Amino acid sequence: MKALCWLVLLALSIAGLVGCATQDMELSNEGFQAISGKNYGQAETSLEKALSINPDNPYALLNMGVVYQETGRLSKARQMYEKVIALQPKEVAEESNTGSFAGKGLADIARENLKLLEAKEAELTVRRKPVEPAPQTISTPPDAKAVTTPPPEIKAPAPVAAAPAMVTPAPPAAAAPPAAVAVLPPAESRAPATESFYRVKKNESLLDIAGRQDVYGDALKWPSLFRLNRTALEKMKVTDNLPTEKLPEGLRIKYVSRDEVSERLVEVADRLWVVDVASAKSMNAVVPDAILLMRKGYSAYLTKSQLAGEEWTRLRVGFYKDILEALKVSEEVKALLKISETPMPMKIDKKEWERFAAY
Repeated sequence: MKALCWLVLLALSIAGLVGCATQDMELSNEGFQAISGKNYGQAETSLEKALSINPDNPYALLNMGVVYQETGRLSKARQMYEKVIALQPKEVAEESNTGSFAGKGLADIARENLKLLEAKEAELTVRRKPVEPAPQTISTPPDAKAVTTPPPEIKAPAPVAAAPAMVTPAPPAAAAPPAAVAVLPPAESRAPATESFYRVKKNESLLDIAGRQDVYGDALKWPSLFRLNRTALEKMKVTDNLPTEKLPEGLRIKYVSRDEVSERLVEVADRLWVVDVASAKSMNAVVPDAILLMRKGYSAYLTKSQLAGEEWTRLRVGFYKDILEALKVSEEVKALLKISETPMPMKIDKKEWERFAAY
């Protein structure tokens, strides 16, 4: 597996752009800044707004591709890069502290990102292949020659993609600086990613840690932290306030890294069926059931939805390949939680799957 490199800034020359930046360009710039700080949730919000104003903004498209690629949503990243290539924007990278991107256009950068993405997909595919059995020797009579089954042809694994390049327009100003492009060069080979840990600071809770940009950037993902750290957290009394209870300062909390997200999403590809267990206006109301389900080995998660102008927290478990598998789990959950009605199996959309399935 290859390591992801850190961002390297490149400069772009934008013909005719300085002094006439529009709102979508400002939002694309915000997205670039958020990506630079690894705040992918904020970046996605800014870039979605930019693309709602101008769906053909090549900077926003490239940056959104980076967000998708860095968060494991490779198919969506591919769509962004392919659209940039189809648009064939004329802007080029004029300066580069990596050297290799100087003079390249946005479409060329999109092609480079696409190559990195395809290499990542190839590596994940190779790593998922079953291990070939060892060669077996066939016993023969003493006067016969031993016949050994030849080993299968072994192909070298495809190189892992480094993280992609991203671009941003300059902020509107009379003498605005040139837009910047961030590119991550191909990374060198290393051992498989080690586990990622966060050291609890004073007065922090599971909700606080999950919401940190250097962890998940999404407070609703606190159940993932509980599942991964059950041994350390098991002594805590489970109450309705567990997500907000203060954890011991200095405690090491394991979390799912970006590398692991990409791999896990490949492993659960197309598992879009879940069981909708319960809904409540307060998250605290579903916490005990969520904890019980996770203790029994179910992948429980929380999401929010709007109903009649009110926000509801929904407790769900997933992720299953078809409705039959989900129906079986529905009956198990009904018996475990001792509820009168059977929870409803449902097929979720890709956005919810991408947000929670890897955690």
